[in-house]
Amino acid sequence: MEFDENNDGLTEDEVKEIDMAIGRKELEFSGAVKKAMTRKQELRDIMDGVVRMAELKRDREDELKVIDEFLGFQRRLMTEIPIAYME
Repeated sequence: MEFDENNDGLTEDEVKEIDMAIGRKELEFSGAVKKAMTRKQELRDIMDGVVRMAELKRDREDELKVIDEFLGFQRRLMTEIPIAYME
């Protein structure tokens, strides 16, 4: 039997095996954390995009309202001009 300096009842090979298993789990965990952070950033980017699209839609609707009002004015003006020349 090998000398157990930690008095934990484990051989040196068992300690190495446990250390390697811990190392693998740490790598798996760091990978999972990185993936979660990436997904969180993707979600933030998507939400920012949705908010920006809503802003652009509101701006476009405001522009269309102004255009419609101008066209309405032009229609009224165009119907009044021929009447004024006929008199």
